[in-house]
Amino acid sequence: MELADPKYKFDDTFTVKSRDNEKFVKVPRIACEGQSFGASLEIDIYDELFPLKEGDNFFLALTDSVSNVQRADEGVWDQSNEPSVIDHFDHVMYGKLYKKEERKQDVVAVYVSFGGLLMKLEGGKRELEQLNLENRLYLLLKRS
Repeated sequence: MELADPKYKFDDTFTVKSRDNEKFVKVPRIACEGQSFGASLEIDIYDELFPLKEGDNFFLALTDSVSNVQRADEGVWDQSNEPSVIDHFDHVMYGKLYKKEERKQDVVAVYVSFGGLLMKLEGGKRELEQLNLENRLYLLLKRS
């Protein structure tokens, strides 16, 4: 599967602008800037699994499915070991979009919780229109 998979609800390459690990030493809040759409991203990432420092670049994609195979029960863990889009990424989290806010003019902010690790993605209404409240999403990260 290519990185430009059309199934993605959102994708872009981001540059890390700052890290704040004042509250949690092993889980800094990373502030990033998107390269294609000018989106801004704040995300909590566990440092030991996917360490990022200022100036690092990474590809981020959000999708609701990581397999080409349709399953009868999407809520059940797939133990088939069939290839999936996850195989092409360095770090993956699964969570729920719990808040979506209209900001000034054509700007939207979406908030996703990955088991308590939070993400805020702010960008153009057009780029984030496929992300809706209550969506279950995979966050896929790959180092650039």
